[in-house]
Amino acid sequence: MAAHYHDQPGLEVAPIRGSAAPEVVSTNFPEVYNPHTESAHHQSPQPLYQPYAKSEYDPIPTASPHEMQPLPAPAPKSRRTLYITAGVVAVIVVLGAVLGGVFGSRAASSSNSSSSSVSSSSSNSTSSPNSTNTTLTSIRPNSPLAATGWRVNGFFNIWLFYQDPNGAVRWSTYSSSGANWSQPYTLTSIQPMSKTPMAASVAVGLDPQAEVQFYYLDENSMIKGQVFRDNYTPLTGNTMDILDFSVPVDRTSRLSAFYPHVMSQNANGSMHWYRTVLPAPDIWQNFTIYDAAAGNHTGMAVLPADVQYVDSVGFVYVNDQGILSTYITIPNNTAVNGWAWTPGGTGVKVPIGNSLGAFAYARTGNLINTYVLFQQDSTSGNVFVASLDDSNGWNGPSTYSVLSGADNGTEIACVTMGAWNAAGVNMSPLTDMNRCYYQSGTKIKEVWFDGATWHDLGFLPMD
Repeated sequence: MAAHYHDQPGLEVAPIRGSAAPEVVSTNFPEVYNPHTESAHHQSPQPLYQPYAKSEYDPIPTASPHEMQPLPAPAPKSRRTLYITAGVVAVIVVLGAVLGGVFGSRAASSSNSSSSSVSSSSSNSTSSPNSTNTTLTSIRPNSPLAATGWRVNGFFNIWLFYQDPNGAVRWSTYSSSGANWSQPYTLTSIQPMSKTPMAASVAVGLDPQAEVQFYYLDENSMIKGQVFRDNYTPLTGNTMDILDFSVPVDRTSRLSAFYPHVMSQNANGSMHWYRTVLPAPDIWQNFTIYDAAAGNHTGMAVLPADVQYVDSVGFVYVNDQGILSTYITIPNNTAVNGWAWTPGGTGVKVPIGNSLGAFAYARTGNLINTYVLFQQDSTSGNVFVASLDDSNGWNGPSTYSVLSGADNGTEIACVTMGAWNAAGVNMSPLTDMNRCYYQSGTKIKEVWFDGATWHDLGFLPMD
């Protein structure tokens, strides 16, 4: 597929603000080690924190953490008296027949996949029983969603953020060591704007905890952030230094993040990029990317561009012609030998303004596999997948029975494991974290791609 290249410069450096007075920071990024351009004068910096794992990939436990475990069964009821009335017995019999029919119907759910007329895929799908669709008061319809996760000690953790009908942010966590989701927590210490966009990422290499970073817009449409470290911060988290940033974000913009990068969209359609200057995380740079002609309110996802990720990063978005596109932000939207991405259009059509969820994981060498989820229409409730997982270019879009039943206009969020080569953590080829989230009947549905088949993992617990 032909790549779209641009002659004009793509980045313009804007003023920065940190916790100290404003200062000018070079755009040559000498402080960041890039293994692809290493030379005598490019030295690897010491990581800000000691890495929690020196090995390239953390092993996963032999016990499969993939399937969501059912809630504990209720305690057995006491024996009923032998003198139960005939009427009550009849009610129980009828109720048992009804429930048997319901569960039998769900067990017979089809797992056949269907493909759009644009393309087909060999991936299969499997389904699991889902709860009935009920509008909830704990999450607003078409809520923003943000997800992130990391590996540690052979297991992985996932954090998911969303917004309730009153505008409060809520979050839940998942640990593969226990194979269950926590009950949601309401974050009352921040004041996001109504229908705020969200983004989440994780800084790995913190000993012994990773640092979850959550971004949102306040009532003045200013980008704000909270950080969370298990056992080191309260449930409310702590404010981030990005709070000193005086760059307003357009209210129609979405947000996306992959440490140490955050992205938004300007009112004129150009993309805005924020970057922590490592190894000094209290200083941020921001740039305007003019040569990514994005559609209004574009879906977006920031992703690592290679396995040995340090600062090699890009994003997927929908251009102003309604084509799913890729942009390699560093280095300067140029194709790099040995990387999977080629900047420009993918040939996959996506309606402008629809949400994108995307994840990446290691393939072979320094190549990554990339999967992008989106809706292609406003009526079917189907979620489609486009993928770059071989040398033949982008595949799809395709859809499967597991990906049906989504709320029209739902936001979609996916998990890419946190990585940073400077901390000894590279992208992993393991597929157990390939999880995405969207709303179905208002509830949050979780799906998982094991590298060949899509699985329905049911709905997150919500009160």
